[in-house]
Amino acid sequence: MLWKLSGFRFSLIGLLLIGIFTSRLAFGIATLPLALPGRHALESQDLGSWRRLQMLLWFLVSLVFLPLVLLSFLTIGVPLFLTSRLPSFIQSDWFPRLSPIIEGVVVLGVALCIMGSEGRKTVRSSIRLPNLRWALIGLAFPTTIDIFISVGQYLLNRAQWAAGRFEPPQFGSYFNVPEIWLLLLFFAAFFEEVIFRGLLQTRFIHRYGLYRGIFLVGVVWAAFHFFSDFSFSHFTYEEALVKLCFRMFMCVTLSFVLAWLTLRSESIVPAAIAHALYNVLVSSPIGAPFAGKDGLRVALWAALAYVLFRDWPVPSEAKLGTISLGTEAVMVEPTPHKEAIPAGTEVRVADREFLDDFLATWKYHHKLQSEQLAYAGHVTKVEGVSFYRGGDPLYRLVAIPGLWHEQCLRPE
Repeated sequence: MLWKLSGFRFSLIGLLLIGIFTSRLAFGIATLPLALPGRHALESQDLGSWRRLQMLLWFLVSLVFLPLVLLSFLTIGVPLFLTSRLPSFIQSDWFPRLSPIIEGVVVLGVALCIMGSEGRKTVRSSIRLPNLRWALIGLAFPTTIDIFISVGQYLLNRAQWAAGRFEPPQFGSYFNVPEIWLLLLFFAAFFEEVIFRGLLQTRFIHRYGLYRGIFLVGVVWAAFHFFSDFSFSHFTYEEALVKLCFRMFMCVTLSFVLAWLTLRSESIVPAAIAHALYNVLVSSPIGAPFAGKDGLRVALWAALAYVLFRDWPVPSEAKLGTISLGTEAVMVEPTPHKEAIPAGTEVRVADREFLDDFLATWKYHHKLQSEQLAYAGHVTKVEGVSFYRGGDPLYRLVAIPGLWHEQCLRPE
């Protein structure tokens, strides 16, 4: 009887894989802990910070259901136990609409408790009002993709009608307006963006590099959704595999686009807007559904991610010494004996909070001088570049005194 349950068989497969790895470990073929090669880290990022991040990852992937189950017990189980009937608010149309918001608040609260004061500082720096242009770009990405799909669907049906196969398509039926209450999905998307683009992305890029860091955030984001994907439905082997692969593909793909928005705008708000609209358009599509529409939508997001990173690259380790997110910055090693910012490039000096942190944590050559802090946020041009013995580039700026490390400059 148990063998007929797909969950039981998947559990056996998992145990088998664990057994295989354990045998490899015993024979010295594999080692623990498993780790990806990391990048040079700031001295201020101590072991305790990384341990807190590991605890957060464990919670998001394995234990996120616990606070949600507790919340369900308090709102539904307790009233049912005391009154022997379900509370009336459960039957309200607003209960399923507001539940994701409440769950998002709970999960975010637990995440902030795990990360401590450092995590709360990161969140404050990532939640900032972006330039209106970036908010409109975040709005445009999901809307344009779904409109493109609907236009293509209309033109295809129009061509089939011209061939005499169908009734003439009505243009308006391909462009429905989503239900207005779905805009509440912005809050759930916003809470997820605070966690994944705000808390995790900065640290993953810092530790693993730009592209690998974004990819790993997408994997964790997908695993975060597995509980809701598989807990309340029955799937065959094939359905479960398709669901698993699609969730991974979707989250990794969207992770690159949302990361691009976050890193370019230095705020998670445009990513939250794009994320929320994606959810809205999946729940209430503009056009009529058809087989493969979800896959086509994600494929177009993947094409968008490729174009964005190819033609409008974010500040990466190959071009910048830092990847900034609000006042939070991710420092990576400059390339020895190779400047990332050529002479004549217009640059902006990092903000005061970053300069203060750099002054306090940089323990090597050419420390910042206190008089240099007054030039935080100033825009100027690179006058020239020299190199220290180890190859670190040092910049001279027009009308600004002192030598500047690459990490303290932002190309305009």
